[in-house]
Amino acid sequence: MVHKSDVSWTAKVNNPSDMYKKGDDVEAIILSINHDEKKVSLGVKQLWDDPWPTIFNELPPGSSVTGRVLSIVDYGVFVHLRDGIDGLITQNDLVLPKDESGKDKPLHVGDEIQAEIANIDSQERRITLSMRKGVAAAPASVPGEAKTPARTASRPPKKTAAADAAGGTIGELIKQKLGSKLATIGNEKKDEEDKDEESTDDENE
Repeated sequence: MVHKSDVSWTAKVNNPSDMYKKGDDVEAIILSINHDEKKVSLGVKQLWDDPWPTIFNELPPGSSVTGRVLSIVDYGVFVHLRDGIDGLITQNDLVLPKDESGKDKPLHVGDEIQAEIANIDSQERRITLSMRKGVAAAPASVPGEAKTPARTASRPPKKTAAADAAGGTIGELIKQKLGSKLATIGNEKKDEEDKDEESTDDENE
């Protein structure tokens, strides 16, 4: 019997049936023999040295790896990276390949895939992989994604026919008319002041 803790050095296996099915040829090493209970304990991971002492140097988080699909379960895909090292791609980090029509192609055991080391948990002794790390950003047309507002070229102030005749914009025309009006008011006020001064002079005489 192979206990779930002796299946892989780096994959957290909930049940050996997640990795193997009935009829598979599995290479294992004998760990112990219990003559009284007539049981033989086997180990698969013990076929290779423990990779954890050097795993951070060989497979640092963020590095790209090529692996082979080892098994497919409800919660993700187990991927064999190299002897003694397996990883899990959860459903959330799984990106299925596309066929010629653009539809998703299901993965099969034995398929070769590209992924990245998403996380290495040394306490739980498991490697988590992701196929989304290298996926290009979705186009702006994807529903739910914020769109960048379109930029419009600034336009000069609109001119009226009168402004065109005067050779300026509406603002300039208003400014000209307002200036002329203010000048007229100023001249009228000055004339009144002059008249007041003349009246005062006449009274003094």
